[in-house]
Amino acid sequence: MANIVMTGGNQGIGYYFAKQALNDGHCVAVLDKKTDCLEKLSQHFPDSLLYYQVDVREDRQIHMAITDIIRKFHHIDIAIHNACLCPFGKEIDTDISAFQNIFDVNYYGALRLSKNILPYMLARQTGKIIFTSSGVGVTGFPGITPYASSKGALETLAKCLNLEYAAQGISFHLFHPPLPVPYLRPLCQFLRDLWLIRRRLVQDWQNISSRNAL
Repeated sequence: MANIVMTGGNQGIGYYFAKQALNDGHCVAVLDKKTDCLEKLSQHFPDSLLYYQVDVREDRQIHMAITDIIRKFHHIDIAIHNACLCPFGKEIDTDISAFQNIFDVNYYGALRLSKNILPYMLARQTGKIIFTSSGVGVTGFPGITPYASSKGALETLAKCLNLEYAAQGISFHLFHPPLPVPYLRPLCQFLRDLWLIRRRLVQDWQNISSRNAL
């Protein structure tokens, strides 16, 4: 059985992954800003679930959590960066600070987690680090530019680190889950708005062209 560390596991995909891993007999430690759901889950897995209230933008918090996890689990087999931010909005309405905050969680959070765990994996010459990414990080997508950009950077980070650490028995992986329903609703609304704007522009252009033809 494996010892697994994951960020962003209090709800959604992370929570259900943690629950399934625990049911399968693995030991799981979760780092998240909120821990209410994990607290309830720990009642069913008191000996195999650890949880820590951690903001992945704070390196010191990550370091303290990982140190305690090592003390209790003795080693870490798998680390997963699942914490992320994904706001919706047009680029023109999104300021630089929003981009910085999203990158701080989605990209630098993954890097901080890796830097805190790699020394322990290097000591054992084995380990897997997984980044929860997205297809939009490869293809791009309107309305979620900061999120998609951060995932694109995360894709490259995983590929680079996989090459750097392959000889030490440590591998980096990318996971592309489906978009959760709560995120689909605002995305669908945004796409609908874009379609309506496009249709209006086409109609306006056709009207202008018709008047010019006369």
